[in-house]
Amino acid sequence: MGYETDKFSVRNGLLPLVLVQATIELDNYIIGKETNFNSTKQIQEMLTRTLEQRQQEHVYSLDILALSGGIKRYCGREPANIQEVYSGLESVVKDMVDFKDSEKSKLEKLRNFCMELSTRVSYYQMSIYRQRHLFASI
Repeated sequence: MGYETDKFSVRNGLLPLVLVQATIELDNYIIGKETNFNSTKQIQEMLTRTLEQRQQEHVYSLDILALSGGIKRYCGREPANIQEVYSGLESVVKDMVDFKDSEKSKLEKLRNFCMELSTRVSYYQMSIYRQRHLFASI
């Protein structure tokens, strides 16, 4: 799995690590520690590009599944369709752009979104790895 920086993709091998780093950055900000926001900004830019490119190319089903889990954590309800996933993602991106001015509860939601998304992406990456390993042994 390579590292694609253009947009969100479960196939991005480093994405879980960047998401965990963004989680730590947001957590540090919540408790008042000085931090840089490189990973948070990188995730925000990646998700923004994903929204901008959503009509231009094929949507990978595992990407939607991972994003829907993060959106469920952020919005408090399961998205019923792809449009609701993208609508929830728009809310997340909007809140990530100006998160430094946000109240603590919104910061905690962003942190939890990143944490849930990291877990989901890791899980789906393992399922891809297992499939490749299974077919390679046949």
